[in-house]
Amino acid sequence: MELSNDMSVLKDLVMSLLAKVEALESENAALWAENVSLRSRLKLNGKNSHKPPSSDGLSKKPGLPQEPPKKSGGQLGHKGKTLEMVDKADHVVVHHATSCPCCPKVFSTADVVEVVQKRQVFDTPTPSMEVTEHQLGVVACCGRLHRGSFPPEVGQPVQYGSRIKALSVLLNNDYKLPLEKIEQLFAAQGFSGPGRARLPGALLRLQAVPTCPVQRPPAARTDQPDGKWLQMGNPDAPVPARSLS
Repeated sequence: MELSNDMSVLKDLVMSLLAKVEALESENAALWAENVSLRSRLKLNGKNSHKPPSSDGLSKKPGLPQEPPKKSGGQLGHKGKTLEMVDKADHVVVHHATSCPCCPKVFSTADVVEVVQKRQVFDTPTPSMEVTEHQLGVVACCGRLHRGSFPPEVGQPVQYGSRIKALSVLLNNDYKLPLEKIEQLFAAQGFSGPGRARLPGALLRLQAVPTCPVQRPPAARTDQPDGKWLQMGNPDAPVPARSLS
């Protein structure tokens, strides 16, 4: 293709080419927008759109994630913890043969000559109530008798200590156990005996935080022209009867 040397012809050619380029750019932008829209529609499924799960087809993932099976017990790299035997146990029970099969002798623990195996059982001790008696002593000196005084926390002839009070409040406030359950728990552990007050109720009353009573404002009367009055500020006060005339 030979180009003309005429400037006007060249200008017209350039203008036409620029128009074609602008048209192609506009068409390209429209195609890119359509491509993006189609790609976003391909990503829609039953989880991120209103489409039903059945429309996912074969690409639908299983309902539950399929994890590789693991062996039972501690996993590789897990720092395990287990009970270890202590050197000195609190209680020792020796299990031995009761009698000799060759003679009528009955064995006792003193007859054991060797311990060939041992096993240890870890358990909580049996709970029991510990009673501490506080007494006032009198000392004679310089011709006078000097009497001691009870600690401030010991103010009653018979009362519960601070530890069992704290345990009752802990079970009720932090562990949300009702009073009846706490009473049943303490009774099962032997913390309440015949003739004693109900343990949790007595303790929690001692630990209760005093609250300030709500003071209601005094009743205010608003005189009416017809001699009747309206009572405000005291919802519990009786309302006088009013005639319908």
